[in-house]
Amino acid sequence: MSPFEMLEIKEHISLFDSLLTKKNEKIKWASADLLTYYYTKTKNYQQTIKLLNHQDKDIRQEAAGTLTRIYSDITPLFSTLKGLLNDDFNDVRIVAARTLVNKAENISEISDTFVVVEENLQNENPENRVYAAGIVYSIINLLFNEKSRKDDFNLIQNLIPMVEKSLKDNEEKVVILIAKSLIRYYLAKNMSDKVIEIFEKFPNNKELLIKDIEPKEIPKNEQVMEYVAGLQSVGLKDTIQKAINSNAAELRLSAEDFKTVKIVKLPKEIGNITSLKKLYLSQNSLKSLPEEIGNLTELENLTITCNQLESLPHTIGKLQNLHYLYLYRNKLKNLPVEIGYLKNLKFLQLTQNQINNVPNEIGCLENLTDLNLEDNNLTELPASFGNLQNLKRLDLRGNKIIKFLAEMENLQNLDLLMLINNNLNEIPEFVFKFKNLTYLNVTFNNLTAFPVELTELKNLKTLELRNNKIKEIPEEISKLQNLSTLDLTNNQLTSLPHGLKKLRNLKFLNLNGNKSAFLDKLDLNIGRAQAILKQL
Repeated sequence: MSPFEMLEIKEHISLFDSLLTKKNEKIKWASADLLTYYYTKTKNYQQTIKLLNHQDKDIRQEAAGTLTRIYSDITPLFSTLKGLLNDDFNDVRIVAARTLVNKAENISEISDTFVVVEENLQNENPENRVYAAGIVYSIINLLFNEKSRKDDFNLIQNLIPMVEKSLKDNEEKVVILIAKSLIRYYLAKNMSDKVIEIFEKFPNNKELLIKDIEPKEIPKNEQVMEYVAGLQSVGLKDTIQKAINSNAAELRLSAEDFKTVKIVKLPKEIGNITSLKKLYLSQNSLKSLPEEIGNLTELENLTITCNQLESLPHTIGKLQNLHYLYLYRNKLKNLPVEIGYLKNLKFLQLTQNQINNVPNEIGCLENLTDLNLEDNNLTELPASFGNLQNLKRLDLRGNKIIKFLAEMENLQNLDLLMLINNNLNEIPEFVFKFKNLTYLNVTFNNLTAFPVELTELKNLKTLELRNNKIKEIPEEISKLQNLSTLDLTNNQLTSLPHGLKKLRNLKFLNLNGNKSAFLDKLDLNIGRAQAILKQL
């Protein structure tokens, strides 16, 4: 709700308050909802408490339910909500229980709700049982809250037998919610056999149950994941066989759709689709690839982003027609030396892995034009890096590279270079040799000087140096006649050179976060560099 809408409510408080007495239930509930929201958001908890303690049962229930949907601290209301667990009306009790559970940070805060939950799991009304099963699911999820406590399992222990009985409920919605709850509980307790037992009981809902254990906060174990892989393999093998029969050139097995179940293991039969040119496996839970992946010798594009790959098979080197290899956001710590056999590779994306070193064989990728090593653990690059003479775009952001070998100066075709957040004290000398460079980003480092040699990069269009410790800019910056963007945010500049006024192609100049009183007076938010330069 916007501040304007909040103001509207404030101006009509007396009206909404009078509507609480209307016989029309919808009007009464809407008024209770608005007032509860307003009082709680404005921290007028005493007024909210009055609504929670209202003589009208419907208003108490509506107020308690509204609190679930408010993204604010309602801790001051917990004691009143707990009082409602003893209300004369079951509808009020169960709504209060749900709100307490949804707003709690650990199970010890909501153990008082268990009696209400148990009572409603046995209620004759199926809607009440579904409601209670949903609360059970929320209670179990508190076990995975970062603020959960060690004794939470002990507190929940007495609730589990009643929950297990509900697996025999004749209402399907109840059974599914309880099955999902117990699977998560058993996983947290490392009770693999119990998890598998539930999967076996509900063969028609296996995909739904698998989908529910995918979030990273849910603990996994090898036995359960092997079982899940076995369940998936039947459907995957069927998909693979269809691709073989149709001589498919493209196969999409990504789980990018929220409803799609993540693959945990790729069957070795994948290697039989020898007609494949494109294979997409993104957003799954793959820890490894089968060796048979190397049989896909016609493959040109292999996309396995956002998985849990810990290594690549050595047979990856057989994919010599591969042009694009996307491995963004995995858990790779190194690359096999066979990566050097991918002579036709043009694009290699290794962003957000845990790579400690790059094999010397990477220098064999003579056709590589794009290499992204952002956010890894690299401290150095091999000398063979200098062999990548067709490289146009190189991203080394978020590593720990302080020193570079002289061989780097061989990358004469570089158009874009990203050296963000590498703890650099100075711009490496090889950079000054890149006459074709149009984009250079060295932000978030420890640069204290703007090297005059940088002004020899006549083709430079974008230069980003924000969040360093640069104290001055040389007059020679006027040589960068193609420069259109210059970002010097958060440095230590106390003056600007007149050479800046000669940069007629400069469209964006950011000087925020520097020290000069003169700079403070500039209108730096207009985003038009020439307007700033006129003030020099």
